[in-house]
Amino acid sequence: MNFCPYCGVSFSKYKSIRLNYCPKCGEKLTALSSIQDQVQCGICHQYIVFERNRISCSYCGNHFHYSCVGRWLMEHNACPICQNVYVFPRVS
Repeated sequence: MNFCPYCGVSFSKYKSIRLNYCPKCGEKLTALSSIQDQVQCGICHQYIVFERNRISCSYCGNHFHYSCVGRWLMEHNACPICQNVYVFPRVS
């Protein structure tokens, strides 16, 4: 594992040590799949740990934390990367 899946900190300076806990956030590290299986937010570039916190663009495939893209979507209703329009129902 080259990064913390919870806070995204790199473990490059800890190459010779097997870490059980993240030195930055303190979360317990478990054997996770490879970095290619992890999803990064297209805005903050941190890893998205929980599926429920993720919004994905079906057109370009980019993923975002809801907290990073929520306000943008309310104002622009489009993907911040490809500008594909999202369709939100109007609330009356």
